[in-house]
Amino acid sequence: MTRDIMHFVLMLCLLLDSTNFSTASTTGTTTNTAGPVDPTGAASPSTTGTLPPKGDGTASTAGTTTTAAPTTTVGLGGGCTADIHCLANAVCNSTMACECDFGYKPTNQNDCEQVYTSDCSIDADCNQYVLHTDCDYNFLYCVCLHGAYDATTRTCPCPHLGEGCNLDEECTSCLVNSECTGFGISKTCECAAGYENINGACSVGLGGTCTVDSDCLTNGVCDSNNMTCVCASAYRESINNDCEEVYGADCTVDSECYPYLLNSECSQFLFWCGCATNFFDYDTTNKTCTCPTLNGNCNLNEECSTCLPNTECISGSCRCATGYEEINSTCSAVSTTPATTVHSVLDDSCVDDSDCGNTTNSICNNGICACAPGYYADAGSCPTVLGSYCTTIDNCTSQVDNSNCTNNICGCVSGYIRDGVNCAIGVNSGCNNDNECVENGYCNNGKCRCLFGYTTVNRRCTPVLGGPCRYTADCSYVDSNSACLDRKCECRGVYEIVDLFCVDSGSQTVNIELGMTIVSSCICLLLSLFY
Repeated sequence: MTRDIMHFVLMLCLLLDSTNFSTASTTGTTTNTAGPVDPTGAASPSTTGTLPPKGDGTASTAGTTTTAAPTTTVGLGGGCTADIHCLANAVCNSTMACECDFGYKPTNQNDCEQVYTSDCSIDADCNQYVLHTDCDYNFLYCVCLHGAYDATTRTCPCPHLGEGCNLDEECTSCLVNSECTGFGISKTCECAAGYENINGACSVGLGGTCTVDSDCLTNGVCDSNNMTCVCASAYRESINNDCEEVYGADCTVDSECYPYLLNSECSQFLFWCGCATNFFDYDTTNKTCTCPTLNGNCNLNEECSTCLPNTECISGSCRCATGYEEINSTCSAVSTTPATTVHSVLDDSCVDDSDCGNTTNSICNNGICACAPGYYADAGSCPTVLGSYCTTIDNCTSQVDNSNCTNNICGCVSGYIRDGVNCAIGVNSGCNNDNECVENGYCNNGKCRCLFGYTTVNRRCTPVLGGPCRYTADCSYVDSNSACLDRKCECRGVYEIVDLFCVDSGSQTVNIELGMTIVSSCICLLLSLFY
């Protein structure tokens, strides 16, 4: 009886095992979605750039409507009221006289023939009717100077700077601020006096005299103060003497970025200009890094005052200027009237932090609502100590270690930087223990380093995922399932961020199913050995 039961269990295990593995196999079918193939393989005919028989006078019918011609037509120079009154390949001009249509010229028989491949003896037989043509003196018919003839538009391609020309109009019609210079067959399109060839266009170079922005090179403007060309805002002079966009440009120090693009800095990990820490994404339309908040990081006064009235950059943070104080996240003039009593939950009794929620940055400390570390009580609110007004060093150090009072403002002592509401040692600076380093940093061989999964931005440690990047390699060195998307390290495909890494959202389910399959197989194997 026992043996029969064990045989039954064995058969059941085998059945479960085969079911588990059979679900992992699927048979697909392939559908041929390719469209029908032309059995002849013939290509559509094309007339662009093809030489018609020399002097055949064939008219282009592209874009025209066939209309019954009158019984008699008017010759060249004759009076007309509509094109239909004129002979083939001719039109009625503004003076009500028939003349050859564009791309055609009069013949000795007083009719019109196509200029391209028509007979000629000098260049003027060609280029006075169609620009960028000349007379081929070997075969004595009109050809394009550059490239293939376009039969649809009846035109020849424009020249580039340095290529041949016959008339100034051949250059100026395509290249602003250019002219046809030289002698005989050596004439070429070159930049006119006062302009230079910058990336294939004739522009006033940096520092050159100008009157309007259009005189200047690409991404350059005319400085109205001295009437010279300079790079536009958010651009800087490159090693090629043109203007390159600052965001994403190579750098080694912050000063190569923020003088040209406000609120930018040089990433000490990627070594390219990006928006500074605590700033939002780069606005590609307006070419700006979005404004800082009060007490946010800065390098220049303009970075603060442009967005936050009555502020200036003090010790690397946007703070209220002298004579102003922070009230409701704005800088208002210091009141000369006695301050009124402000009701606050500070100093009220409490059980937990939620009892103190009416005051931002407050906590429940020993049963009494008080400002959290790094903040101080001021008229019922808890502003940050760093950046606040002080009269003695104790006003700062009593709340924040490694701080001091400089010019009546609480800041960090030399060798420390502001890290949130605290003063800490920045990345790559000397340290003795982990507690001295910025958040998400640690002390390694006497210097502060970022933990794995974090990167250095402005001497602080920020997560690689969600942080700035230039190439996918900037992200994938930490996680192979990440990529640089819109200049940010993001998880790709079905992966999502879990504890600073990219994890397949369905991986746990897969692992459980695989584990069940392995367990059932092992049980069945053991049973088969004993029965």
